Amino acid sequence: MGRLLQTLLLLLLTGAFSSGYAQGVPLEAYWDEGLKFRSEDGLHVLGVGGRLHYDIAFLNQEEVLDSLFEEITDKAEVRRARISFEGVYNGVFAYEFEVDLQETLEYADMYIAFLRVPYLDLLMLGHLREPFGLEENTSSNEIPFMERSLTSAFGPSRNLGIMLQKHFWQNRVGVYTGVFRLVDDLGADLEGEGNHAFTSRVAFGYVLDTTANRVLHLGLAGSTRQPKGGLYEVEIENETNTSIRYIRTGKLEEVDRVKLIGGEVGYTQEALTLQAEYVSAFVKFEEEAGLAKRHGRYESYYIMASYFLSGGLRKYDTDSNELSDIVLTQKRQPFRVNGAWEVGVRYSYINLIDSVQPFRQMQDLTLGVNWYLSSSARLMMNYVFTKLQQEYNAQSLQFRIQVVF
Repeated sequence: MGRLLQTLLLLLLTGAFSSGYAQGVPLEAYWDEGLKFRSEDGLHVLGVGGRLHYDIAFLNQEEVLDSLFEEITDKAEVRRARISFEGVYNGVFAYEFEVDLQETLEYADMYIAFLRVPYLDLLMLGHLREPFGLEENTSSNEIPFMERSLTSAFGPSRNLGIMLQKHFWQNRVGVYTGVFRLVDDLGADLEGEGNHAFTSRVAFGYVLDTTANRVLHLGLAGSTRQPKGGLYEVEIENETNTSIRYIRTGKLEEVDRVKLIGGEVGYTQEALTLQAEYVSAFVKFEEEAGLAKRHGRYESYYIMASYFLSGGLRKYDTDSNELSDIVLTQKRQPFRVNGAWEVGVRYSYINLIDSVQPFRQMQDLTLGVNWYLSSSARLMMNYVFTKLQQEYNAQSLQFRIQVVF
């Protein structure tokens, strides 16, 4: 399945460029948060873009954690550096191809989306995010904090698959469902039996007042997964990209199925955004495993608030059911640097209830300040205070320069 989908995807992308753009379709260049080209009739669109996230972090942890894990030092790094190509071919399908250009080449999004399938909004095929979670499906360019919450320990992220998307009830209810093949960062099949996942998300977004930017969002997601070779592991950092996995189950063997259930809620009013999610994972071991306990349960949740002190707000994206669209409300003035200030706070918690590892619980309190030069360029500052097992502390102060084009 994996090689077939990759081959089909590359053939369709090749066809788009060769039979569309190469046949002399005239394109007009314009700028819309990135360089784009569009045909006169609007049926052909090509965009070239990318993102750069450059981070500096000052890290600290109790001395006992140095011996239990490893020592940490301050660091500066390119967190993300990506180049992307996206567009629409003849009004029939859209596509995106994004590559992460770091020490090792990795694919981010690489998919096509058919736009004119009967009874559907979209039929997506390729390497894409599974439809699980509100924060997990919001771009790292748009989340209020530098890293996602502790619920991302269970996030399926991207895999190779087919996903259907359909909206109902005057575009208020979105249904996303797909079947996926678990692959590595290059989109290649993982070795071992299993490797399949079935994931769905239902989201409700009700615009209460357009003028006041008042929107209520509710969502529910579920995923059934058969991990490769019966191996499954949960591990997570403390919302700081340190490479130290403070919380982890270790490799669980002879796992038959993993079931994920997630609930999400969000609300916006003018410059205020509120958001919360809960995720629970249920692990079922194989009957012949001979284990005393044949099930495991783990959970995580977060609650967050962000507020634009001046010059901006977050709008609700009804197409993807996300609180993600950043709109700057200040008018541009010649010879002046305009911008918007946003502050945020988030509390996250994770508990690997049935883990046999000594560290099973972690809490994070994250405070953030963002300054937006534009909707595609911002400076970020995050302070993260971490509590492990209600006993040990770690802290980080992070800064980011973010440019998206």
